[in-house]
Amino acid sequence: MSAAEGVTTIGELDVMSFITEQIAAGSGLILDARMPEKRAVGFIPASVSVPVPTMAADNPYRVDILRALGAKTAAGVSNFNGAVELVIFDAGPGTTDAQRLISTLLDSGYPAEKVKYYRGGMQVWTALGLTTQETPS
Repeated sequence: MSAAEGVTTIGELDVMSFITEQIAAGSGLILDARMPEKRAVGFIPASVSVPVPTMAADNPYRVDILRALGAKTAAGVSNFNGAVELVIFDAGPGTTDAQRLISTLLDSGYPAEKVKYYRGGMQVWTALGLTTQETPS
């Protein structure tokens, strides 16, 4: 049920509230940890694609991604005081992309209290008939 210590696991109503409150206010993002080919068949509206490999320590663009999430970096040290609130999801129970992305973010210094884990992922989201979007072809 828990992705990491200090990270709150949330449900569908929490995700919907996050969209209408944090995302609408510009203070939060929903990250889809799945690879692009999985995302292409459907994703939670307002989510952003950040596949697990993009946050690997050896990715030269990792610092840029962390900056986009609100981190400030100087002399190789990141400050996350201005980091946005995140909800992270993947395909759903039985997959580990979201947990791995969360672990990578926490290892980079991202504060656990600014990260939420939507465990249901796309499997539960679509099973409940909630709205999805598809990547235009």
